[in-house]
Amino acid sequence: MVYHYFNDKAGLYYAVIENELLKVEDLIKSPPEDTMKKNSNFWMDIAPNMKNYLGLMYWMDSNKGDSDLSDENTEVRADYYEDSVRIYKKMQKNGELGKGFKPQFFLVGIMALITFPVLFPGLVRLITKMGPDSKNFKQEYSKVIKWLLHIK
Repeated sequence: MVYHYFNDKAGLYYAVIENELLKVEDLIKSPPEDTMKKNSNFWMDIAPNMKNYLGLMYWMDSNKGDSDLSDENTEVRADYYEDSVRIYKKMQKNGELGKGFKPQFFLVGIMALITFPVLFPGLVRLITKMGPDSKNFKQEYSKVIKWLLHIK
């Protein structure tokens, strides 16, 4: 049946990724651009809803190693990240974000902080004795993110 609808396993794989990208696209239509607090809260709120997408990206990346992650959806994904870099550049210009680094590297760091609990819930439970979906975990983790980002 896979071959009937998708021609091959790769076709099925790309269809799954495309489906998850459509879901993500609906979630991230307009991230806040004015303050780091609003922006980080936005990403922390939607990250759990991106679990399947993040899991696919993790699987894809770990199977390709250091090679290029290009596929049929590369341009769409690259656009999302370029938009985020643009937002962080804007925040640097208006003083909302420090200027001692390139915004691309800030994006990598903020993505790591926000997606870790989504991608590694078992490790989060082992360390904190709380599930990453629990209200207490979200409150405590939000405090850490705010402290790391110097948000009051």
